[in-house]
Amino acid sequence: SLAAFAAGRASALVVDCGAGTTSVSPVVDGYVLTRGCRTSLRGGDHLDATLSAAVTKLLGGAEPVPRAALRLGGRTAYDAWPPAFRAFCGREVVRDLKESYCVVPKAWGLAVGLKADRKDFELPDGTTVGLTSDLARMPEALFEEAPAPPAPAPEPEPEVERTPEEQAAYDAKQLALAHKAKGNAAYKKRDFDAALKHYDDAIAADPSDVTYRNNKCAVHFEKKDYAAVLEEGKEAIRVGREHRADYELVHKIYVRMGKAKQKQGDLAGAIEEFNNAQVEHRDKATERIIKNLEMDMKKAKTAAYIDPEKAVASKEEGNAKFREGKFAESIPHYEEAMKRDPKNPAYPNNLAAALTKLGNFAAAKQACEKALDLDPKYVKAIAKKGDLEMLMKEYHKAIESYKKGLAIEPANAACKQGLVKVQHAINTSGTDTERAQHAMADPEIQALLQDPVVRDVINNLSGGDQMAGQRAMNDPTMRAKIEKLIASGVLQTK
Repeated sequence: SLAAFAAGRASALVVDCGAGTTSVSPVVDGYVLTRGCRTSLRGGDHLDATLSAAVTKLLGGAEPVPRAALRLGGRTAYDAWPPAFRAFCGREVVRDLKESYCVVPKAWGLAVGLKADRKDFELPDGTTVGLTSDLARMPEALFEEAPAPPAPAPEPEPEVERTPEEQAAYDAKQLALAHKAKGNAAYKKRDFDAALKHYDDAIAADPSDVTYRNNKCAVHFEKKDYAAVLEEGKEAIRVGREHRADYELVHKIYVRMGKAKQKQGDLAGAIEEFNNAQVEHRDKATERIIKNLEMDMKKAKTAAYIDPEKAVASKEEGNAKFREGKFAESIPHYEEAMKRDPKNPAYPNNLAAALTKLGNFAAAKQACEKALDLDPKYVKAIAKKGDLEMLMKEYHKAIESYKKGLAIEPANAACKQGLVKVQHAINTSGTDTERAQHAMADPEIQALLQDPVVRDVINNLSGGDQMAGQRAMNDPTMRAKIEKLIASGVLQTK
C-alpha cells in the first residue's frame, strides 16, 4: 500500500521485481487484497541467466569476458578461472546490457522498436553484439505463465496371475463389455434392433451382470414397448437378487419400470415401483416423482368423482333436511354436492345457510367466500356474507358487502333490507366496547387509525377546527373512511 501511495494512488496493482522472485499485489483504497496476491519464482537472476544464454549463442558459444579479466590477461586468464566465478563475473556484462537496453512494453506482447543509436552493444573485449527486439523484450519473461510440469508417465499395470477358471470368467467379461459398447453405439444411433442384439450377446457372454438387461429395458422404453420393459425388468431384478447386484443398479431398474407403468396410465402401479426403488437406494429425484404422482392421482380421483347430476340430487336431499329443520344432517349432503360439482357457487352458499342456523358463523363466512371465489358476482352469496358480518357485529364490513351486492344488482331486496338493518343497528347500538375491541383487531381499521390525515380529521370533528373537519367530510373518500370507523364502533357519534 505504501508503494501505491508513493505513486499518488489509493488503488493500484503493485508489481515488485526482485532478484529471485516477482510479486503482484492488488491494493484497493489503501488495503492489500491478500487473496489476490501472486508470487512468481522468476526475477532478475532468471533474466540474467536467460540473457546470458542468448548472448553466448550470438557469440558462437563463447562467454563474454568481463573487464576484470581483461586487466589480468584477457580471455586466457578468464578461461583459467573457476566456472562458478567465471559465470558470476560474466553476469555483470549481461546485467549491463539488460539495464541499458532492455525494456518492459506497456502492453504484453507489444513489439519494441530500437533507436538508431542502439543497433549494437559493445562488450568489454571490443566484440559487438547485434541487438534485436527479442533481446530488448527479454523482461517480458517475468510476466509469462510458467510452463506446467510434464505429467508423469502412467505406471504399467502389473500382470495378474489367474487360474484357468478365473481367466475364462475374465475373458467372458471382456467379451460382454465389447458387445455392450457396440450396443451403446447402436442405441445412440437409434438402431434399436441392433442394440438389442448386441445386449443379448452380452447377456449370453456374462449372464450374471444385470447391467445389460437394464440396457435392454432402456431400448424397449425408447421403442415404447412398455410391456417388454416390465417383463425384462422383472427378470433383471430376479437375476440381480441371485447375484447380489448393486442396490443402486436395482434402483434404476425399478425406476424404469415405474416410468413404463406411468406411460401406461397405471399411476398406482408406478408409485409402487418407485417406492420399491426407494427401498433399494434413496434418491431425491425419485422422491419428487412420487410426490408429483400422488398429486396427479388425487387430481384424477377428484376429476373422476365429478358428476353434476348427482350433485343436484345431493343438494335436493340437503334442502329437504334443511326444510325439516335438520340443519346438521343437511350439511353432509351439501358437502357431497360440492365434491360432485366443485365449480357451482350455489352449493357453498347452501352450506353457509345451514352453518348459520347452527351458529357457526366463521365457517359459514368461509363457505360464502368460497362461493364468491367461484363467482364474484353471485349476489346471493354477497348478501349472505353481509348477514353473517352483521351477526358477527362487523357492521363496517356488512355495509361494504351490501353495497357491493347493490352495485351488481340494484334491485336486490336482501341487500337493501340488510343495509337498512345494519344502519339501524349502528344508530341504536350506543357504546359497544366488545364490538370496538373486535374492530381494533381488523388490519384495515388499524391502518385507518394510523393514517395521519384521518387522525387530523377525527381531532377536528372531536372539538378542534370544526369547519376544517366539515370541509374534509365533503370529500367522498374521507367521508367513507370516517363512516367505516363509526360503523366498526371505534368512533362514537353524539
